[in-house]
Amino acid sequence: MYVNGDLTLTGNGNGYGILVVTGTLTVKGTVRWNGLVLVIGQGNLQMDGTNNFYGAVLVAKTRDTSGNKLSTIGAPTFGVNGGGNSTGGVFYSSSCLGQNTQLTTFHSVSYRELMN
Repeated sequence: MYVNGDLTLTGNGNGYGILVVTGTLTVKGTVRWNGLVLVIGQGNLQMDGTNNFYGAVLVAKTRDTSGNKLSTIGAPTFGVNGGGNSTGGVFYSSSCLGQNTQLTTFHSVSYRELMN
């Protein structure tokens, strides 16, 4: 999943695959992500609650607050706020990362033919 901007994940849920966020990624509640998480652009990851990431997480600041490309990579921001068990919630997993390279075949579930 690609999000051009900020993303907030809340509640209880599981995510799978590759997640790319170009703004701030805020994770609240009990969220579990299995796969690769890239927080690039603003390079800001904020966690609150009981969140677990299985796979790998990369946080990189490549743009300034105006959205302009930085000439050198800046310092990313990572915060753990409030209660819960967010600390230690990032676990490297080569098997979760390996599953991301095994793409499934796409199937057409519906189509529509347009006439002039």
